[in-house]
Formats: sequence, C-alpha cells, structure tokens
Amino acid sequence: MTRREKVIYLAGLLDGEGHIRRALTQNGRGEKRPESQIIFVQGHYNNGREVCAWIKEEFGGNVSVGGKKTDNPLWRWTLTYGPAERLAPELQPFLIVKRDQIRRIIPGDSEYLVYESGYK
Repeated sequence: MTRREKVIYLAGLLDGEGHIRRALTQNGRGEKRPESQIIFVQGHYNNGREVCAWIKEEFGGNVSVGGKKTDNPLWRWTLTYGPAERLAPELQPFLIVKRDQIRRIIPGDSEYLVYESGYK
C-alpha cells in the first residue's frame, strides 16, 4: 500500500469513527496550552485493537483501551500536537464528513483555532 492509499484509508476510518479537535489542555502545574488531536475509536468486536495497532505503526501516536470490564472494550488511537498538525493536510482532501472540522488543526488555515497567550 502506498502512503497515499494509507492516508485515504485512514481518512475513511476517521470520517466514520474519528474525532478531530483543538482544545486547551492543562498540565500538572496548571499551565494551559492548545493541543491538536486526531482520535480514532473502535470496539473490540470490530477489530479495534488490530486497526489501532496498524494506524500507530503507520502514522505514530498512542493506543489505549478503555471499558476493560465489558466484553467489548474500546480501543483508541490518538495523535497529538505537531504530528497531528502535520498529518491533517494530507487527510483533508480525502475527508467528507470531517473535511471542515480538520481545518481547525491545520496551521495557516483560516479556520485554525488560535489561542491568545495569557488565557486562563
């Protein structure tokens, strides 16, 4: 599979089961900073572990699992900060449902969410 084909496949996954956001996060010292995130969530019965592992192998990021006490835990792949912002322009042309949403995390785009310094 070429890089382009992998990006197209990921765009399809994200359109269906993904989240794209830019939010203020707070560290342990109470300092806030903007964080861009691309997230994909899939249940165990839909091969969530395997799909998230493949995405991590191809695009980096982190994989976690939640809802371990159920028989269908949710697997989550997350890509944040600079890596998310660098992948976003590659994904954008292939997204349908989330095409406008991803613009919020593409630096230089007119929809990019900028947080002013000194925010509380």
